Amino acid sequence: MSIYEIVERIAKHYNYSTENLNKISTSTLNQTATRPLKTGFILDKAINELGYNPHSFEECLKIVDKQLKTK
Repeated sequence: MSIYEIVERIAKHYNYSTENLNKISTSTLNQTATRPLKTGFILDKAINELGYNPHSFEECLKIVDKQLKTK
């Protein structure tokens, strides 16, 4: 999932307009350090050895909503 897709999903979840979101390339940010184009995690060990059960992005947004409502 790209940063653009993450922001788009967050906006939709909270009923914000996405019309002002624009895709850009990393090269336009003029960062001094080079960054990988794609990153991720291999979760096999955490799932198999620790019983980790990852949530979808949308599930995580719902969890955050619940946590914010309890404060």
